[in-house]
Amino acid sequence: MEIKDMDDYHLKYGLHSNIPRCCIDFFIKSKKDSAYYKHSSISYRAGYDYVPCKKCLKKKKIVELHICEVDNPECDIFYNYQGNWKGKKINYV
Repeated sequence: MEIKDMDDYHLKYGLHSNIPRCCIDFFIKSKKDSAYYKHSSISYRAGYDYVPCKKCLKKKKIVELHICEVDNPECDIFYNYQGNWKGKKINYV
């Protein structure tokens, strides 16, 4: 699997982690918006381990996340990219 950029990384890692596509798209589009930080704070206080879209937050839809394991070949691509993006440190949002 090839990862093109950080948005592509968030999309593929989010889908791999079982995060709904609508929530991943919301995260990618809104992470640079100042209102995002207030929304993410509300989300974490509501019990989410990821940033849900506004529709899922309103419905209180929470999915069980897939937790990656080091010895799982399907998870290996994400471990290889975490912390190292083309030789540069990744700043996670």
